[in-house]
Amino acid sequence: MKPSGAEDGGSGGGEDMKEEKGEEMEPVGAKDLEERTHSLEVHGITRDVREEDVRDFFRGYDLEKVTFGRDVTYVYFYSVKDASSALER
Repeated sequence: MKPSGAEDGGSGGGEDMKEEKGEEMEPVGAKDLEERTHSLEVHGITRDVREEDVRDFFRGYDLEKVTFGRDVTYVYFYSVKDASSALER
């Protein structure tokens, strides 16, 4: 399993933006995104992997939920700190 930072919601296709008090919006850098996301995309998971296996891999972190897509699995953490720490795994 190889986790990578996942973007949270948004309109898709565009860069994440951050509004400064009454000023123009500035792009949010990758470091900012990494520090605020509570979910990870995990690629390379085979069809025989179960939610229990993913939770076992991330044992020690407080997981909210795990969802399986066609080519990607999303792992949601209760805290940004856990997601960032798990990304280092």
